[in-house]
Amino acid sequence: MITRILLNTIVLALIVFVMTTWGNIIELGGIKPDIVLIVVVWMALHQGAYTSQISGAMAGGIEDFLSLAPFGFHLTARTLLGFLTGSVREFVGLDRLVMPVLFTLAAFGIQAVWLTMVSAIFSIDTARAPLFSLAFLYGALYTAALAPAIFLAADGIRAGARRFRGRF
Repeated sequence: MITRILLNTIVLALIVFVMTTWGNIIELGGIKPDIVLIVVVWMALHQGAYTSQISGAMAGGIEDFLSLAPFGFHLTARTLLGFLTGSVREFVGLDRLVMPVLFTLAAFGIQAVWLTMVSAIFSIDTARAPLFSLAFLYGALYTAALAPAIFLAADGIRAGARRFRGRF
């Protein structure tokens, strides 16, 4: 369990680092997809609430450290998403296309509402798009469109790692 959490945290930290430094490469019209959110959702659906909320919290803490947001801003959102998504995983069947898109859209919406509430309560000025705007809609759709490909890649990496471990 601890090894899985450490590995998840390392993977998420690398993704956060890549997205904060080279994320502009995949930017379309000023909109960047939230790759960390997609990976946290994948982890939650495949590994459960406990592992994904700890890994999400670590990724959120790293994201807070690398951004101008106050510490805990992204940490709470990623923890909440890992817990909520991991809590419903027993009740759904996973397919390759529809469920990644639906779960990513739901997680994107929950994260947006949460961050908007926190921003309003603590008067935090963020660079995020307002909740009911075209930029928000485009960001949600762009992130959801990438979800099936990232889920498929993560499933392939996971299967390869299992085969590799089986050799020893």
